[in-house]
Amino acid sequence: MNINTNLSSLIVQSSLKSATKGLNTAIERMTTGFRINNARDNAANFSISTSMSTKISAYEVAEENASMGLDLVNTASGALDQMSDKLSRLRALQEQANNGTYGPDSIKAIRQEADAIVDEIERLYNTTEYNGIKLFVGTEKNQGTADLIVKVSPRDVSAMTALADVDEAAPLTSGTYSISSADELAKLAKMTNAGLIGKNTEFVLANDIDLSAYSSGAGWTPIGNKTNAFQGTFDGNGYIVSNLYINNPNGEGALFWGNFSAKIKNLGLENINVSAKNATGLINVANSIYNCYVTGDVESLEKNNAGWSPGLMAQSVNNVEYCYSKGSIYGYDIAAGLVGVVETISNSYSTADVSIDRWARQPSFGDASGLVSTVQGSIGNCFAAGDVYAEARGFGAGLVSHMNGQLMKNCYSTGTVTRANVYTGSLVGYASGTTFENCYALSNITGGTSGTAGAFCAGGSSLTAVNSFYLNSFDTSGIAAFGQGGTVTNCQSYNGGVPFTADDLKPPVEDDKDYAELYFQVGTSSSESSRVSCSIAFSMNGLNSLRKIEDKDNLARIDEMIRTVSAKQTEFGSTQNRLESALEEISVQYENLLSSRSTLRDADIAEESSAYIRNQILQQASATLLATANQTPSIALQLL
Repeated sequence: MNINTNLSSLIVQSSLKSATKGLNTAIERMTTGFRINNARDNAANFSISTSMSTKISAYEVAEENASMGLDLVNTASGALDQMSDKLSRLRALQEQANNGTYGPDSIKAIRQEADAIVDEIERLYNTTEYNGIKLFVGTEKNQGTADLIVKVSPRDVSAMTALADVDEAAPLTSGTYSISSADELAKLAKMTNAGLIGKNTEFVLANDIDLSAYSSGAGWTPIGNKTNAFQGTFDGNGYIVSNLYINNPNGEGALFWGNFSAKIKNLGLENINVSAKNATGLINVANSIYNCYVTGDVESLEKNNAGWSPGLMAQSVNNVEYCYSKGSIYGYDIAAGLVGVVETISNSYSTADVSIDRWARQPSFGDASGLVSTVQGSIGNCFAAGDVYAEARGFGAGLVSHMNGQLMKNCYSTGTVTRANVYTGSLVGYASGTTFENCYALSNITGGTSGTAGAFCAGGSSLTAVNSFYLNSFDTSGIAAFGQGGTVTNCQSYNGGVPFTADDLKPPVEDDKDYAELYFQVGTSSSESSRVSCSIAFSMNGLNSLRKIEDKDNLARIDEMIRTVSAKQTEFGSTQNRLESALEEISVQYENLLSSRSTLRDADIAEESSAYIRNQILQQASATLLATANQTPSIALQLL
């Protein structure tokens, strides 16, 4: 027995501390319900549990995302259902109008209902939204409405000055201006014709423009004239100008009247009808035309004097690239499917039918060609598939009437060339110093009691043909019917195999999406497997044309619109199925993670209750024994 060290007390204190610690741990676990409350409880399992908690939280968000995505698609699908119902009603009205048993008053009533239906479809298309997101109009990702060869991303015109805000009496020497309406385009014509537009100006379309309002009388007044030609740059921005109408027997006809400073690009010109003394579709003269197309009809009315070369696109231009035309050309002097005279042309084609009919009082030669009247430089990656009718004296050709350039490469023609007293070449009418490389001519030459047809040219000099094919039905088997002074290397008559097709003439890779897609994050990672994409937005270009209830062909346009809506409904249905499947998969993963985390982290309340009671008893016993142990030193004092 000693006084300085109370060993019994120390032993009891140690046991009391252990019991108190165990009691506190049991209380913490029963209070939180977790066996692991911090890293010291179990470092490894704490780390695993924390990781699982992060994933569980991610799956909760993914489930919410998928549910919201499903709501969005359901909203879009519901609006499409309404559009589909209204299009079905519009189709029924069109069938009624086509029947021929309705008088003017009845047709007027049908038209009023049809207009109301189209207005409602347009409203649904423009206003359907979810959480502030416009669903159908969307954000166009890669292109405007024009069916261009090279798809373009429309430029943002919001920061540009609108031409409507410009004083039409003030000259414009530079700057970039946006055009959004037919009135603004007409304002550009007025200012250009007054000599107020300089060559350093640029004009950019902000949307499609319909010129139907200018379809009576003489029709559209060209942007520019002989005195004040258009000399700036016009960017169609991937959009369309439609329904150009010109009827001007004593003057010129085209959308633009330009000079060799003018540049046109990224524009679609659709459904044109141009009749004029000297006529063309897009522009008479330009420095360059890039990525444009024209569809419709052009007729030159000049009979007594040599008229300018009517082409669907242009009469004379330095460079043409990635352009095409569809429709018909009719003239009395020179006619070409795409361009009259060009320096160089590439990656372009025409499927337009071309006809010339020489007027009795015009004794000079006339020319008709499927693509270009005259090429001064080179031509590559081009073809013509329209029929050519050449009446009277001159040259007729499936592709080019006159080839004054050095090289024709990767070109072909396939249309029928009908001749009458015309020198005809399957590819070229007359060529000088030209090499034909990797070309083929499948044009059939028919009709006529006089004239001469050649394999590639009707006539020419210093010609060379390499790796080319021709249809074996000509008056002569050489390159040209007369005047030939060239060489032939590895060429043969057509036997069914061709070195290339129209697909090989396709220009650079087109962007793969028309509209920016919506992505629904339905997984926990950034990989593609965690996303569901859907292009909710789509184009209803041509919706306003469905108002033409008097047009019996309108039924086909309505059917096409119904197919567009139906295809989108199918796409939405597939997306709905994917999102529902994603929700089911998320639910399974979520439940599995919760179960695994519970196994690692959750406390066994029965076990913790037993530990609590045990430690509580030990704590009480230790307290009693500590009191006894603390009496030992006082006993030692009694002995003294």
